Formats: sequence, structure tokens, C-alpha cells
Amino acid sequence: MNLQEIDVYPRLPLPVRSARACELILSDGRSVLDLYGGHCVNTLGAGDRGLERVLTRQWRKLSFATNLLDHEPRTEFLRAFAPGLPELSGEEWRVFCSNSGAEANENALKLALDSTQR
Repeated sequence: MNLQEIDVYPRLPLPVRSARACELILSDGRSVLDLYGGHCVNTLGAGDRGLERVLTRQWRKLSFATNLLDHEPRTEFLRAFAPGLPELSGEEWRVFCSNSGAEANENALKLALDSTQR
């Protein structure tokens, strides 16, 4: 079977072999600062051993759970998230934890339509 990728945009001439922290390691051993700010950005960097331990521990415990299920990581997140919200006079914050960016955008549009009635 032949497969040809559609040439949608030009590729950058950087032969990336791996990544470490905020640098990309090229096939010739040079490292360059990763300043990419587009889709699927890894804001936590790459190769950090502490982050690796935390992610591995969570992956082994529970790698994913839908919002259809109650689970402790979501409860912990909401507990940690709440103190950063500004005070509302006489009202409570209501939040929605989405499973993806597409779901977040879809529900943001639904909320906007509902609250404006247009």
C-alpha cells in the first residue's frame, strides 16, 4: 500500500531526536530552545525526573476517567482550584470539568447561548 502525506504546510528543517526540559535535542547532538507555542504544547517541559515519577504514579493508579464517574483526582483538582477563584458577592462558583478541548468549546458555546438567549 502506498501512502503519501498531504503537504499542508512546510516542515521546519530540524531533525529532532528527543527533548530535555525546554530544549529539543537534534540528531547531530545540538540542542535548541523549544519556543513553539502552537497546538499540543508541553508546558511542563520534557525529561524532568520528578515530573516523570508523578506522572508514572498517576498513570499506574488511574490514567483516565470520564466525567461520568466520580473519582478522587477530580475531587482533589476542584479542591485545589477553588481557592484561586475570585470571591463572588452572594453567589457560588459553578464549574464544569470537560474531557477535552473540543468538549470545553462546545459547552462554552452552549453556556453563552443559554445565558444570552441568542
